[in-house]
Amino acid sequence: MNNTSFSAEIEWGWAPFTWGWWVVTQLAFSVMGIVGNILVIIVVIHRRKTRFATDVLIGNLAFADFFTSLWMIPRPRSDLIPDNWKGMLYCRIEYSNVFMWISTVASVFILTVISVERLVAVKYPLKFKLIFSVQRSLWLVVFSWIGAAVLNTYTLAISKYDNENHMCKTELIGNGGHLATGTLLFLFKYVIPIAVMIGSHLAIIRELRADARSFEADGPTAFEKPTQHISQTIRKMTRTVLIVVMVFIVCWSPDQICFFLFNLNVYPTYMYSDIYRVFVCLGFLNSCSNPLIYSVRNEKFRKDLFIVLCISKHREKESNLYFKTISGQINE
Repeated sequence: MNNTSFSAEIEWGWAPFTWGWWVVTQLAFSVMGIVGNILVIIVVIHRRKTRFATDVLIGNLAFADFFTSLWMIPRPRSDLIPDNWKGMLYCRIEYSNVFMWISTVASVFILTVISVERLVAVKYPLKFKLIFSVQRSLWLVVFSWIGAAVLNTYTLAISKYDNENHMCKTELIGNGGHLATGTLLFLFKYVIPIAVMIGSHLAIIRELRADARSFEADGPTAFEKPTQHISQTIRKMTRTVLIVVMVFIVCWSPDQICFFLFNLNVYPTYMYSDIYRVFVCLGFLNSCSNPLIYSVRNEKFRKDLFIVLCISKHREKESNLYFKTISGQINE
């Protein structure tokens, strides 16, 4: 019997589904991310009559995190795959988890756009709505998804079918190409976005300090109260985005650094190891943390959320007091 006829007889085989720590943690983060980000999306849609670029970007960040959480749901794994187009597709799509990584990278790019958007809001408040219109923000979101899809073609390329063992495998390209590709991915998916995020927030801090000195030098004016109110609103939103950025850096840095070392062949055993699972779980935590940050930091978001959930005024006041206490502790 030749190899072709043998391959034609191969049927799908599925590994036993066990509830280990990895599966339980993954499922918990998936459910939290799905529920939390759906609520954020509903709140943003509820604000459609007064839609701003910030709402559009935050809503789309929640949309990307929602899909990351959705693709994060544990699924049975095949340990015997037929040598046909269905098997090839399984290895390229399911085994590689390419859709999850596309939504993850899209989330990174959208968060980078939000950081720049906050800088523009602080530095050019009068021109902000012209520079970051809703339409332009939507186009930036589209480009973020396109860029994420392009970068993840590498994931498709290295996820292949193993003809000998009838399983999926990760087969790296030649040493030179693998090193170059790994370096470029690390730069575009991690280093450049984080540099933009940190640079934007450093510029924001510098601008806010300059504004504070300007207020002190000019003294009280007739426009002091409305100007201070606008300034306080911008500062609160900016601090919220800063916390989101910091959480992202903490959650995703270990995995991205180790994956870079894997691509350099310095840490060849990283992929699918226990430490890989721990770091990916930490990254998954990022997808379900943003709704909690918005709830703690943004009273208007809580108010809209309570309206959506039909929560009574009494319960709303109790919740606001609780979240204000937490927010005060965070600010300290």
